[in-house]
Amino acid sequence: MKVYIRKMMKHDMTHEVSITQYVYYEFFGGKSSVSFQIRGDGYMYNVTFNDATDLRFGTDFKSMCRMLDVKEGDFLIMKRIGDDLYS
Repeated sequence: MKVYIRKMMKHDMTHEVSITQYVYYEFFGGKSSVSFQIRGDGYMYNVTFNDATDLRFGTDFKSMCRMLDVKEGDFLIMKRIGDDLYS
């Protein structure tokens, strides 16, 4: 099982969250979008990958972080639970 752990930084709280190409291809499979399901929350969050100057989480990623009340210094632990589906 692959797990991606990210510590949220101040910049992540005010801007789009960047990821490396390695994470994009090796963990997210180079997909244009994936879905996230939060434990206990029946809602599916659609997250696209924007590529302006670097790869970034788009669409529902910030909404998902607000729902989880993510703060600077928190760790996000992402796990693949199916094809294009993450928790």
